[in-house]
Amino acid sequence: MDVAITGGTRNGNRLWLAWTASAGNDGHGSFTFPNTHIRVAEIDLASQHTVSEIQIWNPAYAFVYPALARNACGEIGIALGWGGTHNDADAAVGILGDYVVWYRNGSDITTLRGGDYVTVRLAQRNEGLFAGFGYYTLKDPTTRIRPLRRSATTIPTTCCSAGSPWAAERRT
Repeated sequence: MDVAITGGTRNGNRLWLAWTASAGNDGHGSFTFPNTHIRVAEIDLASQHTVSEIQIWNPAYAFVYPALARNACGEIGIALGWGGTHNDADAAVGILGDYVVWYRNGSDITTLRGGDYVTVRLAQRNEGLFAGFGYYTLKDPTTRIRPLRRSATTIPTTCCSAGSPWAAERRT
């Protein structure tokens, strides 16, 4: 899979970039990811060094096509595509550091294409909130595509960064 930055946002002197990474390892004997996953890098603009890098992954799901935005609180929102062996392709939204994404649970079929429109933006009337958008697919062609809405249903994600006690606990 080619590396293409699909998500980016700035928070003060920090630049956040996100991209889809393939399953496997980086060729240097590191952890082997069982599915396609998302990588997010935080870069200090003054020093031009990577401050942190996290991976959004789960052994049962693939995550793709990340989009990023920053709200007035300095939080970084993410929208992404996801799916798994027993889950059709769908879209989800979340906030980096929360280790969870929300989805509508709408797809009941997976087509050969996806990721055409997954995005997150500031909510127009309240810049402390995000508006996340994506779509899901249905077997019934007469049903219209509906926008993604935040729901109480969650799927587990595993976000880890090097040196984090939480990451070490979750990766074992």
